[in-house]
Amino acid sequence: MGAWGLGLFENDSDADMVCDYSHEAGIDTGDDEESIDMSEDEHLAVIRARLDSGILDKMVAKRWPDATNPAKIERGWGVTESPDYQLVILGAWAMESGARLPDGLKAFMKRTYPGLGLQRHGRMQMESACDEYDAALILMNPRHRS
Repeated sequence: MGAWGLGLFENDSDADMVCDYSHEAGIDTGDDEESIDMSEDEHLAVIRARLDSGILDKMVAKRWPDATNPAKIERGWGVTESPDYQLVILGAWAMESGARLPDGLKAFMKRTYPGLGLQRHGRMQMESACDEYDAALILMNPRHRS
């Protein structure tokens, strides 16, 4: 596994998960000419709109049973394959775009992330996000308006 930082999405496993989630959500990964010309803010707006269309609810519902089943949870070297880790990364990716989180996801993330073995910057990012994230407030920030 390669890592280029100590935060969320700064390693191969997280980056691969986000790529997989993008494809699952039907979001263009930025390989076409139109996407290359889009700013980061425009990309976030596209992601947020797609996730808020109901696809995030479906993605979370699909993963919820395994992520909340203690028999499916892994720790140690296999943690990134664990369904609870994958659901936390899905939630963090949704938060990054400013999407509205399904009921219960933020609370799940808050109680789960401390046991995932995140690197120090990732732990700080998750703590801050779980304590402060509010999609309604983010959307009031001009940077996140579509």
